[in-house]
Amino acid sequence: SVIGEIPALDVLVLHVNKARFRNVLTALKNKKKKYLAAEPDFVGQAAIVPNDTQYGYQWHLPQIMMPKAWSITTGSSGVPVAIVDSGVDAAHPDLISKVLPGRNYLDPDHPDDTHDVLGHGTAVAGVVAAATNNAIGVAGAAWQNPVVPMVVLSSQNWAYYSDIAK
Repeated sequence: SVIGEIPALDVLVLHVNKARFRNVLTALKNKKKKYLAAEPDFVGQAAIVPNDTQYGYQWHLPQIMMPKAWSITTGSSGVPVAIVDSGVDAAHPDLISKVLPGRNYLDPDHPDDTHDVLGHGTAVAGVVAAATNNAIGVAGAAWQNPVVPMVVLSSQNWAYYSDIAK
């Protein structure tokens, strides 16, 4: 049945029962004298642009086509991402709800202390999984994913390969 038209383009918009869709599409395409073309009325979706205050400075995210990727997925809360670095600031506003218990491989007396000793791990965690579209801070690539801090990088910005391997 005809449900709309676009007169300027000489286009009819039809509603077709899903079970008959392929047959109707083929029949319309075969009537070349009456119809020049027939195609599904696809749904387009705009790329997602987060409302985070610092998103405008994150030139790298559009560069790697993250807005288009976010139209497909924003990650999964069931898939934690290990941040093997200098720790993570669990009180950071963009990470406060994202940090799971991790491990400190530099301090055997405090293996559960995963606070960031350098700042680098928090920055990396933000790039990976900052809470996004919350009108604060930055946007993360995988909005939904939690992070697990793994401290291997010292406050002097170096790490033993053996600590990284652990």
